[in-house]
Parts: sequence; C-alpha cells; structure tokens
Amino acid sequence: MSTVAPLHFASVIVQAVPTSGDAVEMAIRAIPEADVFARESGKIVAVIESADERRISEVIDQLNRLDGVLSASLVFHQTED
Repeated sequence: MSTVAPLHFASVIVQAVPTSGDAVEMAIRAIPEADVFARESGKIVAVIESADERRISEVIDQLNRLDGVLSASLVFHQTED
C-alpha cells in the first residue's frame, strides 16, 4: 500500500519597493515552488506549492530576504491529500 504525501498550497502577500517590482517578480518566479498570481505596484500575490510543509516556511523566509522586498506574509495555507 503506497501513501501519497499531502500537497501544501500557500498564498503570500509580498510588499516590495515599487521601483523593484519587476526584479522581485522575476526572483519569485525563479523559485521552483513559487509563482506570481497577481501584481499591482509593489504588492505581489505569490503562490507556493510543495509536498513538504517545511518548504513553505523556507520559501517565505527566502522571499523576505530578496532585494527590494519589504515583507512577505502568509495569508492562506491549505493541504490536499
């Protein structure tokens, strides 16, 4: 009997310096588990998908360390089996 790991989905609001929006968006898209869902000025909605719940936290930490990012905050987390 095989068990399938649950898949974790998270939405993150990334507040970036408005003049850094393009660079921040490109950096987010370069992270394999992350994608940009929407962007307006310096506000970016990023989506993270991973089979490892710890990786969600690691990616959020990575987002917070990007040049031009003021903050990255988790707003939603869902697990699907």
